[in-house]
Amino acid sequence: MNLLLLIAVCVFASVEIAFADKVVVKISGTQIKSLINKDVTNLNIDRGDGTKSYNLDGYNQDDYLGFDHNYTDEKSPHTIIINADNIQKLAVSLNFSITSLDVSQCPKLKKLYCHYNKLTSLNVSQCHELTTLICYENELTSLDVSDCYELIYVSGDIRPNLYNTHNVKVERIESRALSQSKSMPNPKGTISVNMRNSDNGKTIVTPSGFKSGFYIGNDNNFRGNGYTFVRIGKVKGLGNTFEKSFPETGWTDIAAVAEGYGYLAKYNDVTAGWKTHYIRIYVVREILSATEHPGIIGAEIDYYVDNK
Repeated sequence: MNLLLLIAVCVFASVEIAFADKVVVKISGTQIKSLINKDVTNLNIDRGDGTKSYNLDGYNQDDYLGFDHNYTDEKSPHTIIINADNIQKLAVSLNFSITSLDVSQCPKLKKLYCHYNKLTSLNVSQCHELTTLICYENELTSLDVSDCYELIYVSGDIRPNLYNTHNVKVERIESRALSQSKSMPNPKGTISVNMRNSDNGKTIVTPSGFKSGFYIGNDNNFRGNGYTFVRIGKVKGLGNTFEKSFPETGWTDIAAVAEGYGYLAKYNDVTAGWKTHYIRIYVVREILSATEHPGIIGAEIDYYVDNK
């Protein structure tokens, strides 16, 4: 009986804390200031010197919980690990001594402020919901935001001596920031179409040479026999969809039609030995019914067949 109880206690201890999100910070200085959104739960901060903070240990600052700490031990650098559920906002700016920041395990993160530090490494991969990233006054040599589909505002600096043809990641962040503020030109071969949905006549778009087409269903989703889609977020026109490469995973049979959003689509032609065609789509505007009969009846789209 005692043995069974001991086993049960050990199993419980091993699964007692299972956090959804994780932040890893490396700091070379003697103090750390951090802010996190108030509505996190199960918050646990391990400061790397044997001290920890929990949900109620912080102080209120506007919409954030603040956590400050001074290091008195001789160890440097320190690694701080923040575990919690529902991390949506994180501010570690003005610490002047953070060298590395990894938020790749925070899929719900929307806003990140980490300016005025000594960052040489910033990992925001898998942060699909990130909209705001402020990271200027650091020592970054590259920054990849290709996973940040919803990114609207980026403010950062990359060291000038690394602007070259081999630094693809730097070029991507520059072009992505541009895509949110200006419309890149549509390529030659772009086609514009007014599509009605299934409730209002169902326009089927069948690109030249395809055996089947795609359409907007009565649920206002892109659909099509043999088609799958990836929605890549808000962009300024079809030209900006070229910043996003076609992924290996994440394809779905339907994609919600939304004005100002870009999409990647692929069509598997079973009649041609499963040949795959790739398409880029941009929803220019929703088409609405007359004022006296409000409602969405379709959308105007631009599309381009990518001959991969």
